[in-house]
Amino acid sequence: QNRTISNMAELDEYAYQVAGTVGLMLLPLLKANVEKSRDAAIALGKAIQLINILRDASPDVALGRVYLPQDMLKAEGVSTEDVLQLKSSPEYRKVVAAGANRAESFLL
Repeated sequence: QNRTISNMAELDEYAYQVAGTVGLMLLPLLKANVEKSRDAAIALGKAIQLINILRDASPDVALGRVYLPQDMLKAEGVSTEDVLQLKSSPEYRKVVAAGANRAESFLL
């Protein structure tokens, strides 16, 4: 199943849907104050999902999935085909670094 992400806003929404909500579900199990911990739980879930996306880039490509935002790839001159063919370049690594920085921002 082919999947691409258009931009960082779409990636943030995807990360929230698949992992931010998990952070929220854990709060009662951890006996945390839900009101006070809500934003941090969502941020942690999103950070973990972004890290997973970076870690799983090659297996995802084998399934036709490219979770790095298309607008960021295009801005660096990296095509989806380059990603699907596992072509690494300084430009690709710049997009990956931006994704890592985004994940880190959720942890700060």
